[in-house]
Amino acid sequence: MRKTKIAILITLIILACFATFALLPGPARPNLSIKLVGSTNEVAGVRTELISVTNLGTAKIFTYAPCIEVRAPKEPGGIACYGKTAHWGSILGGGASGIFAIPVPTNDTPWRVTLLVYNDLGAAQSLRRVFKGRRMPFDVQSDWIQGDK
Repeated sequence: MRKTKIAILITLIILACFATFALLPGPARPNLSIKLVGSTNEVAGVRTELISVTNLGTAKIFTYAPCIEVRAPKEPGGIACYGKTAHWGSILGGGASGIFAIPVPTNDTPWRVTLLVYNDLGAAQSLRRVFKGRRMPFDVQSDWIQGDK
């Protein structure tokens, strides 16, 4: 009888722990700094920008799929992805930075960098995903950058 009560108590404690993780709020929107570091021209004449991404928060994030966006009034939302995206992804701890190169428009078109970011890394968030599933990644954009004139 006593062993049954202890087993029930342990089961209830484990279920309470899982319920606590399941009810935790999701992580807040990631705080990133996206800045131009420099530019170069490839042999083919394609202008390439070096972009620095810094995690300004304390939680670890996974950022990937950078894309250069340009204004396109005829497209849905008035924005279109310019050419190819860079093949870059990085897990950044609090205060960590990563750098990637990406081709940008060579005319005077304003453009910005858009990244996809997950910030639900870590043991507690992994348990939370068991109950609630993974959230969609955040879409983070830089400020608009005026192209060359």
